[in-house]
Amino acid sequence: MEIKPVMNQRFSQKDSVVYIPVKAIRPNPYQPRKSFSQKALRELSESVKQYGVIQPVTVRQRGFYSYELVTGERRLKACQMAGIEKIPAIIIDTRENDTAIISLIENIQRENLSFFDEAEAISSLIETHNISQELLAKKLGKSQPSIANKLRLLRLDRKERSMIVEFGLSERHARSLIRICDSEKRMEILKKVCESNLNVRDTERLVDKVLYDKENEKTPRKSKRIKLFTDIRVFTNTILHAVSSMKESGIDAESTRFENEDYYEYVIKIKKKKDS
Repeated sequence: MEIKPVMNQRFSQKDSVVYIPVKAIRPNPYQPRKSFSQKALRELSESVKQYGVIQPVTVRQRGFYSYELVTGERRLKACQMAGIEKIPAIIIDTRENDTAIISLIENIQRENLSFFDEAEAISSLIETHNISQELLAKKLGKSQPSIANKLRLLRLDRKERSMIVEFGLSERHARSLIRICDSEKRMEILKKVCESNLNVRDTERLVDKVLYDKENEKTPRKSKRIKLFTDIRVFTNTILHAVSSMKESGIDAESTRFENEDYYEYVIKIKKKKDS
């Protein structure tokens, strides 16, 4: 790839690397990552001082000497921290909503974007740029139900999200907690999950019990027996128990639950034994 130094001209080279003043680049307003590790940035800054920026950032031109970052915010921040004046960049032609999608895709592909940041970025794309869930799913290479599931994570308030991140809980923990509509009860359960370091399965069982007990409070005693067999959570526990029994018997099995607008979907995988 050809590398061109910055001269006193307007940058218009497309698909080639040019050196652009760091001060001429403004951050991506649609950056999905909300927090950056200062320790990691300092380490990257020291690396940039010694070896330079190995991978160019991508930008789009906004004015004569004005650019907007598309991807590479950590590299840009590291250069600013290191006091480096110019950064290698590739100028691309892209629309505003494409910029947001490209930035989200890059962060997702790096596999270190928090699921809450991803959910917020998806919500912003849909609301700000009027993109449908179906179209966004296609652009991100995901299914529409997976996009809907991401958006449901935002039902948790900021304090709940902060606790989940702080205690290193998974997205499946968060999904389970969403099922509790009462915010006070949900926080109570969340604190118990954090304090007891409950895994996903134990969390789901705890949530199932809370919801089942609450439902039974509203159910007349004479109809409880019928409710026992019709409540979807009973069948959910039956599936989990069956998979657990297989594991205890030495069978390599696992179950995964997917939640859609209208139904729950369970996938049970049983690993084949290789022929001797």
